[in-house]
Amino acid sequence: MAKYSQVQISEFPFHITARAHNKQHFPLQLEETWNILTHHLSLVHYKYDLTIHAFVMMPNHFHLIASTYEYELGHIMRAFLCESAKEINSKTRSINQVWGTRYFKCLISSESYYSNVYKYVYQNPVRAKLVSHSEAWPYSTLSGLMGNSKLNLPIQPDEILFNPFFDEKELAWVNQAIPTDLLKTFKTALHKKVLKFPKTKSGDYHPIEFIRF
Repeated sequence: MAKYSQVQISEFPFHITARAHNKQHFPLQLEETWNILTHHLSLVHYKYDLTIHAFVMMPNHFHLIASTYEYELGHIMRAFLCESAKEINSKTRSINQVWGTRYFKCLISSESYYSNVYKYVYQNPVRAKLVSHSEAWPYSTLSGLMGNSKLNLPIQPDEILFNPFFDEKELAWVNQAIPTDLLKTFKTALHKKVLKFPKTKSGDYHPIEFIRF
């Protein structure tokens, strides 16, 4: 069994992302790719007890927020990426590499950090100018939660939008654009093994300024 040098099991969720080979678009239509990825993500949920909090598929990569309390994340992701690649290659009748470099993960070690990763993930299609509102992107668990498309993933109850009932203000917060300077800071923080905001010139950690209502 492979050994991993980084944290693989945690009470906290991970932000996980992986890109298609050479950052090219997935070789199948988006709807078909979405069906394949959500199918195999569902399989690792049931087989390895992976808790899925949010999932967004973009034209050439995905963002996943997930937790694992028993099985190593590396083992789970290897199964997910390998099996989804096999099915994509079977559909396209090719032996091409589907995924680029191995997936990247970042541990989200606080509730406030989680809220902002949640917003960042769901806003990806809007920042890419694919849709005007986050919930309008069909290849996202947010779309399913809002009833705009079929929610075909067994995800954890959403306590941000539905706490305990649907909150319009929270959805407005999800769609409120993240200021450019903070977005750059946040992307830098997400490239750490554990989410941590970089220090400012004064030596203090950069504050989280895009807070929920």
